[in-house]
Amino acid sequence: MVKTSHKKLKARPQAAATTELTTADLLVLSLLSERAMHGYELLREFDQQEVTEWARVSRPHVYYALQKLAKLGLTVQVAEKAEPSSIRGRIIYQVSLLGKAALRDDLGRAAWASAKAPTPFSTWFGLSIHTSPARRKKVLASRAAFLKSEIERKNKTLEFIKNYKSIRAPAGLQLVRLYIEQCFTELRWIESLESK
Repeated sequence: MVKTSHKKLKARPQAAATTELTTADLLVLSLLSERAMHGYELLREFDQQEVTEWARVSRPHVYYALQKLAKLGLTVQVAEKAEPSSIRGRIIYQVSLLGKAALRDDLGRAAWASAKAPTPFSTWFGLSIHTSPARRKKVLASRAAFLKSEIERKNKTLEFIKNYKSIRAPAGLQLVRLYIEQCFTELRWIESLESK
């Protein structure tokens, strides 16, 4: 059984039975569960699905995770695609049965519902007692303007997702709707601060 968490891995060899999966590992397993792909295709999906909007994973994490998962037997090589512009081909991976089980097990953990990461704005607000009222008001106005632009941008994203054919599209719609609601809630909260 693969142990999972969202801590960063230490640079030491680990057996599949004791390896902790990172968010990047889970993302790669998830994308490869949709279809077999090589690394470049994974990155294209990563960008198209705006992963950085809903997961703290960078592009280099994707390649590292792909290599790690292959070594652990959580993915398997199914083909090598020849590339005319390259000396070596691109390795196409798919999720192994062990990888599907690891993904399923990790996504069933209760910890997903209780994990909380503070935003930079939350940190600023907690520290804002040490700034002047004028500067505080200016930052709050900037935050309100940012939230309004995010709502506008995400409404456009909703239209794109409605036409996107993917197993992930229904979840994407719900994530974007949740984010828009959170922006509206925060805007109302900022307006209530201004009225005090």
